[in-house]
Amino acid sequence: MKYDKIWRLDSSIKALDFAYAVKDDHRRNLSVMALEKFQEVVIPQIDHLAKSPIHGDLNELNIIVQETKNADMGFGIIDFGDAHFSCTVFDLAVAMCYMIMECEITTPLDAGGYVLAGFLKHRSLTTLEYSLLKICICARLSQSLILGNFAYVYDGNEYALTTSKKGWPLLEVIWNTPDSEIYSKWQEITNSISRGR
Repeated sequence: MKYDKIWRLDSSIKALDFAYAVKDDHRRNLSVMALEKFQEVVIPQIDHLAKSPIHGDLNELNIIVQETKNADMGFGIIDFGDAHFSCTVFDLAVAMCYMIMECEITTPLDAGGYVLAGFLKHRSLTTLEYSLLKICICARLSQSLILGNFAYVYDGNEYALTTSKKGWPLLEVIWNTPDSEIYSKWQEITNSISRGR
């Protein structure tokens, strides 16, 4: 599989070919479970999900934010190397995944709720799209963790382990938190943001 396709969320199952690079049995099993669940639950629903051009890699290094003089935020997105036509909700899940991991001013689950609330100011989600967010986030985390471990083992690329420090504990937390608890927290946050408009 070409590099540009292996990082697509709809191709995340291909990361299983590299799972052997994760030496810790528990972590490997957890990431494999998340990718298999994505394959089992999300992939069969792809025809029912809205499609659009997506960035494909909305992480903290590809989003530029700058505070302006009037306290507004200027922003931009860079690095369109992974852009492709796919399920719109995948871009949201990828952005939530990385913002959950990088946010240090609130809990990871709250951070996801704030990203979701920002998204919902511009586009609604169907019930199906909303219900798949947790699995999509776990699949992206697993994909990133497995491929990062592989890149490190294969060529010693330290950058490839960027996600590992926070990613493994975060995958554990999200995977093991009941869906009802996650979605309730996100709903609470999105409701509070929408009331504050």
